[in-house]
Amino acid sequence: MQSGPSRFNRLHQILETDHELSSLGVADDTIWEGLEVGEIVETVVTLEVPEFFRTMDQMSGLAAVAPLLDAFTDLASMGIPDMDVSTEDLEKMADIKRAKPAVESMSGAVADAPLPVVIHLADAPKYKFLVVLDRGLLTVAAREFDGEARALIKIDRHVPKGKPERVPLVPGVPQQSRAQRRAGGSDDSATLTLKAPAKLATCIAIYR
Repeated sequence: MQSGPSRFNRLHQILETDHELSSLGVADDTIWEGLEVGEIVETVVTLEVPEFFRTMDQMSGLAAVAPLLDAFTDLASMGIPDMDVSTEDLEKMADIKRAKPAVESMSGAVADAPLPVVIHLADAPKYKFLVVLDRGLLTVAAREFDGEARALIKIDRHVPKGKPERVPLVPGVPQQSRAQRRAGGSDDSATLTLKAPAKLATCIAIYR
């Protein structure tokens, strides 16, 4: 069985042999605008997982310790000596317990959803791609999906200047209308706004 690095190198070799691979190093506006839809590029990138997923990971971790908090707060409320727990601490624990059902429901939806990742060119981070990854193919958790890597990317669509792309982070979560956003309506944290210079893309492979 081939290792991860050997599979990546083999894929790279095939694409290079078939003249389907372009190397994208330092970019400027001319080079960026010259990239064509359908073109496959190899580049060194930095990976950014949207804050929404980081927050959900943290909240899931808090919900997981709720049973321990139950036991701890019960002991604390009994006034056992040597348990130095303030009223404020007890209130925070109670808040976590109350939030558990909602957190578990949202966490389940997020865990099953594809993972959007913003990919910045390492040497010119203002240029970025948005890719959506199948979690079943990932070898690391979402919280580890940051930092620098090599990527093979197929360009799907350009984001026009002055026309930001709004992408729902979790399928099924309705997007706000422009009127809602102006009025400061419902929470928009589950939507990613991508502005030029940016492109929507398919990630073929990422390897550190």
